[in-house]
Amino acid sequence: MSDNSYRHILKYTSIFGSVQGLSIAVGLVRNKAVALLLGPNGMGVCALFNSTIALMTEATNLGLPTSAVRSVSDAFENGSTAALERHIAAVRAWTVCAALLGFVACVLLGPLFSEVSFSYGNHTLNYIMLAPAVSLGIITASETAILKGTRCLRTLVWTQVAIMVSSLVIAIPIYWMIGNRGIMPVILLSALAQTVITLWFSMRQYPLRLSGFTTLLREGRPMLALGLAFVLTGITGKGAEVFMRYFLSNSEGGDTVVGLFNAGYMIAVTYAGMIFTAMETDYYPRLSGCGGDLAHLNNLVNKQVEITTLLIAPMLLVLMIAQPIVIPLLFSGAFVAIVPMSQVCLLAMYAKAVTLPAAYITLAMANWRAFVTLEALFSLFLCIAMPFCYNHWGLLGTGIAIAATQCFDTVIVWSYAAYRYRCRMSLNSIRHLVVQVGLAAATYILIRNDVEMVWHVVVSLLLIALSSGYSIVSLMHRTHKQDS
Repeated sequence: MSDNSYRHILKYTSIFGSVQGLSIAVGLVRNKAVALLLGPNGMGVCALFNSTIALMTEATNLGLPTSAVRSVSDAFENGSTAALERHIAAVRAWTVCAALLGFVACVLLGPLFSEVSFSYGNHTLNYIMLAPAVSLGIITASETAILKGTRCLRTLVWTQVAIMVSSLVIAIPIYWMIGNRGIMPVILLSALAQTVITLWFSMRQYPLRLSGFTTLLREGRPMLALGLAFVLTGITGKGAEVFMRYFLSNSEGGDTVVGLFNAGYMIAVTYAGMIFTAMETDYYPRLSGCGGDLAHLNNLVNKQVEITTLLIAPMLLVLMIAQPIVIPLLFSGAFVAIVPMSQVCLLAMYAKAVTLPAAYITLAMANWRAFVTLEALFSLFLCIAMPFCYNHWGLLGTGIAIAATQCFDTVIVWSYAAYRYRCRMSLNSIRHLVVQVGLAAATYILIRNDVEMVWHVVVSLLLIALSSGYSIVSLMHRTHKQDS
């Protein structure tokens, strides 16, 4: 069976999707506890700190989590054990440098983060204390990249399961005992646990060898050159997220609206995005192997678009319909205000489902200029849309901004893919998108209008059944049909 067959794509997307589903289940328990113990204000503070860690990690990781996958994957495909071990050692040597850079940068920028993120008090010490989490995050991401590049998929599964269990075990007891004062200990201990777990799994596969440190740094320079381009995109992407939260924190709603926004964003973008995370683990290394074969690349991209759209669409409908019931259960009654915003964000995920596979083309082809430009345009559009939409429509406007930005991204990514790589969306991909978006539009109209409860339930179940049935039949047809 071809590694690029529908069956292969469905298999590994489903495997890692299941892991992400388990991660979400654990996250739901954790977030329910956090919502009850800390409330919207506490969740807002957590979101500010975590988004800052993400920004600093992206800004100082030298692009290793992405460039290392490509470098290690190439060495793995060539079949030379010695060359592979040298590549892995070079990745780890540069990871040490990146971790030190991240630590120092976070300490130096602590006063600035405190000034722009909170409208009250001095939180410089808190931001300085995030420095170890930044360094640990860089180490974890680099080791994960090594596992991806060497196709250690089973090991990745167990690593992710262990990490999610540890996050639950750490967070709930600490928040239960000391409440908001436990935010910093939870962040630091969770980061440490993730790094220890990832290192334990990765070192068993590839033991640490750093002899000839300066030589390893020199050998890793080509990988670093590509990685620095990814740093720029990481800064723009995470910078946009930080800007959104800082903007909301300094608005009239303060930390409370940040907590509400973060909860809605988590439900719509993070939870619904488990298929995207699962896809990236297996898809990117395979796409990198296409080389200059544009026909093969086009075929693989469209297969991934089809599978991703068909898998995620029924889940999006269920999330959209169930939000008024699920959100109070997952968080608390104080979070009901996020329902309209989160439902609009879910509509944006249809656009993301057909955009993300094409967005990886520039990564796979090492076209860093295009990758940086497209990501920068996405972030710039979001930073313009967010204040405008929030000022006009409040919390709902944040969802509208995300949806508008995602649609904009779809247009520019596919336009560039068609122009540069002659990659166009297939008729099958378009048909699946039109059918599922049509059902989503009907669902949104239903939930946004006052409909008698009986009819609401009946029509909702019918729409979910239609979406699920269409996806199942289409997937069965594609997986049983010989790959073209």
